[in-house]
Amino acid sequence: MPYIYMITPTKSRLTQMADLIRLRNTLQMVPKLYWVLIEDSEKKTERIANFLKESGIKYHHMAVKSPWTTEPKRFTFYRGSIQRNMALKWIQSLKQNDITIYFGDDDNSYDLQLFEEIRYTKIISIQPIALVGGLYYEKPVCQNFK
Repeated sequence: MPYIYMITPTKSRLTQMADLIRLRNTLQMVPKLYWVLIEDSEKKTERIANFLKESGIKYHHMAVKSPWTTEPKRFTFYRGSIQRNMALKWIQSLKQNDITIYFGDDDNSYDLQLFEEIRYTKIISIQPIALVGGLYYEKPVCQNFK
């Protein structure tokens, strides 16, 4: 059974811990899952480090601050992309085969069936997400498998 590496960017906000607890409770039921949690911060926080240690989930904790200092213009720079790219570089450095990578936001809810469906993905599978961030839908853009 291949591992699923779930890449989740997170940003400090009022609902951050409630969102992460809900997500953790789901992920604890997913076999062979490795959670890559990346804080939008200059350094890893103790609060998130302790949260991950107590989760019982295999994880890698990272931090990288987004490049803007004030709120960017809407849709000019996607929030979380710097964090996701950092996680992808880390996963590449592992040089592992037979894994699935999933980008999962910390404020979403997930059906456990999703993880079983994506676990055996060959090359790439993409699922658009409806009604997020004021948009009708959100989707990745891929060209030549990149």
